[in-house]
Amino acid sequence: MGTALQAGSRRFGDFAVHNLDSAGYKSRVSNSPERHPLHARSLEDKPLLAAALVCIVGIVAFANSFDGAFVFDDERTIVNNAQLESVFNAKHLKTRRPVVRLSLAVNYAFGELQPWGYHFVNLMIHLGAALLLFDLVRRTLLRIESWQPVASRVAFVATLWWVAHPLQTESVTYVIQRAESLMAFFYLGTIYCVLRGADSSRATTWYVLGVVSCGLGMASKAVIVTAPLVVLLYDRIFLTTSWRTTLTRRKWLYCGLAGTFVVLLLTGVLLAVLGRSSGQIATVGFAFSRTPDGISALQYLGCQGAAILRYVQLALWPAGQCVDYSWSVQEATRITAWLAVCALLLATAFALRRFPRVGFLPLFFFIVLAPTSSLIPIRDVIFEHRMYLPLAAITVLLACAGRAAVARFLPGATGWNAATACVVATTVALTLTTIERNKIYASPTAFWEDVLAKRPDNPRACEQLAHLLLGTERDREGWELLQKAQALAPGNLDVDLQIAQRYLRSGQLDAAIPILEQAVEFFENNSDQGAVNYFRSKRAHAFCLYGAALTTQGKEAEALPYFVEGLRSNPKFVDGLMNYALAFGRLQRFEEAAQQLQRAIRWAQSSQESAHAHEMLALTYFQMKRYPDSEKHAREALRSDPGNALAKLRLARVLALRSAFDDALRYVNDVLASDPQNAEAIDLRRIIEQARKQ
Repeated sequence: MGTALQAGSRRFGDFAVHNLDSAGYKSRVSNSPERHPLHARSLEDKPLLAAALVCIVGIVAFANSFDGAFVFDDERTIVNNAQLESVFNAKHLKTRRPVVRLSLAVNYAFGELQPWGYHFVNLMIHLGAALLLFDLVRRTLLRIESWQPVASRVAFVATLWWVAHPLQTESVTYVIQRAESLMAFFYLGTIYCVLRGADSSRATTWYVLGVVSCGLGMASKAVIVTAPLVVLLYDRIFLTTSWRTTLTRRKWLYCGLAGTFVVLLLTGVLLAVLGRSSGQIATVGFAFSRTPDGISALQYLGCQGAAILRYVQLALWPAGQCVDYSWSVQEATRITAWLAVCALLLATAFALRRFPRVGFLPLFFFIVLAPTSSLIPIRDVIFEHRMYLPLAAITVLLACAGRAAVARFLPGATGWNAATACVVATTVALTLTTIERNKIYASPTAFWEDVLAKRPDNPRACEQLAHLLLGTERDREGWELLQKAQALAPGNLDVDLQIAQRYLRSGQLDAAIPILEQAVEFFENNSDQGAVNYFRSKRAHAFCLYGAALTTQGKEAEALPYFVEGLRSNPKFVDGLMNYALAFGRLQRFEEAAQQLQRAIRWAQSSQESAHAHEMLALTYFQMKRYPDSEKHAREALRSDPGNALAKLRLARVLALRSAFDDALRYVNDVLASDPQNAEAIDLRRIIEQARKQ
C-alpha cells in the first residue's frame, strides 16, 4: 500500500497510537510537506462542509424514494398491522424489534398510512448513519500520523460512495427494512461513542451512551450482536497498545456491552435462534431446519460463499440487483465460491498480522455479515439489505487505497485533480443508478415485475405478482403466473389455496374441493407441531375456503365449524368473516350474520372490502325488515365504492319501499347503464315500474 500505510504495518503489540488535540492536528497539517489544491484543503479545514455535501448527495439520490409504495412485507407489518394505531401499546415492547415497531407506530400517529412519511424517516436514519460513518472514519484517520492531512477527504469520499450506493436502496426505500438501517445507525453509534470516550475527559458519559446505543440496536435487529466484539477489536487496533490495557482500561464498558445481550433474551430473539421459542413461526434459527421447507445449518453455510461473492460484486459493480433472489440450496452451493471466500479470509488474516489497521476493514466486513452469512439458517439465503453496513468497509478500503495510489503514483495537484474527477464521476454514476433503482418501489406490481425480469423462475415472485393481477384487466396473465408458481414449487399452500379460491369463484367446485380437503387434512392430522405452526398464517384461509365451498354446495350447517376453526386462527380474516355471514344468512340466522359482517367492517383493510361488507349487511338488514339500517349501510357501501352495483340495488329496494320510485329507478338505471344484462336490476326495475302504476 506504499509509505502511506507504513504506520499500520506494526504488529498488534507495538504500533503507536496518536491522540491529538485540534491545535496539534493543525500544526501537523500546516507543516506537512504534501501540497494539496485549495478545494481539497477546504474539506480538511471545514469538515462540516463535507458532512453537508454528504447529506445533499444522499437527499438527491433518494429524493424519488418518496414516491415509493408499501410493498411485500410492508403489507403485513404496516398496512395490515392494527397494533400501529396506538403509540402507547405495550405489545410494541413484546415484539422482537421493539424500536422498529415503535418507530412505525410514531409514523402512523403522524400520517397513518401515507407512505411518504415512512420514507422520510427512512432517509433521515440513512443520513444519520452516514454522518456517524463520516466522523468515525475521519477521527480514526486523525489518529494515524501519515493520514492526518487527508483524514476528512478520505472519510468524505468513503461516505459519499456509501450514502449514494444503489445497494442501499433495499434498506432505505423498502420501508420495513429500516430495521437494517436503524441497526446500522446504532452499531456505528456504539463504535463512535467508544472512540469519543477514549479521548474525552467525560469518558464515562460517552461509554454509557455507547452501551445505550448498543442496547437500542439489539432492540432493532439482532445482527448487532457482533458489535461488542467489533468494538473490542477496534479498541485494541486503534486506541490502545496492548490487550491488557484494552481490557483493564475499559472493563466496565465491555461488561455493559455484554449486558445488552439481555435485550435479545427479553425480546425472544435468542430463544428463537436456538429453536426454543414456542408459538412463533420459524423462518430463522435452528428450528427453521425442522420446518417443511427448512434447510440445515451446514446447507445454509454452503450457500453463503456464493452470497458473499455476490455482495462483493454488487458493491464494486452494482448491476443486476434483485430484491428476491430465491436461491435454492442446489443453486447457491458452489465450491469455487467458497474457495474464493477462503482466499479473502486468508488475505484478511495476513493483513491483520502485518497491517492490522488495514486488516480491520475486511475483518469488520466478515464479522458484521457473520450472523446472516454463517451457520444460522434463514429462510432466504441472500438479501441485498444485509450489505447495508458491511458496504462501509468496502467504500472506506477503496477510498484509502485510492489515496495511497494517488500519493505514490500521481503526487501533487495533477494527481488530486484526477482523483477529484474520478470521485465526482463515480458518485454521479452511483447516484443516478440509485435514482433508477428507486423506481421499482413505486408500486407492488413494479416491484415484482422487476424481480421476475431478473429471476423468471422465482416462484414467490410469480405468486405475488399473480395475486396483484388476478381480478384486473391482466387477470389472464395473473392466472398463468399462479399456475407457473404451482409448477415451480409443488406443495406451496399459499399457491394451492389461491388456485382453489379461483376455482371457487368460477364455479369449478370439483377442482377446488380436493385441494381444500388436502389442506384441511394437513392441519387436522399433522402431528408435526412445528410444521403446523410454520403454516399457521394459512390455516384461516384453508378452513374458511373449505367452509365457503360447502356453503356453495348447500351444506351451510356443515360449513359453520370450519369457519369457527379458521377464524380462531385469524379473527381478522375479512374474507372468512363475510363467507361465514353468508352461511348464516342462508340458514336464516340473520342476527349472527349481521354480527360477523360488523366484525368484517371493523377489520376491512381496503375500500373494496369495506364496501362489500356494508353491502352484505344492507341486504341482511333488509331481510330482517330493518329498513333504515339497510339504507344506512347501502349508503356507506357507496361512500366507500361509488360504483358498487350491488349497493345501488340494495339502496333502490329500500327507496322503493318508501315509495321514492324516481330515486330508486335512478340507481337501478345506473346499474343497467354499465351492465345491461344484470338480471337482478332488470327484475327490480320491473317491480318498481309496476308499483308506480298502482
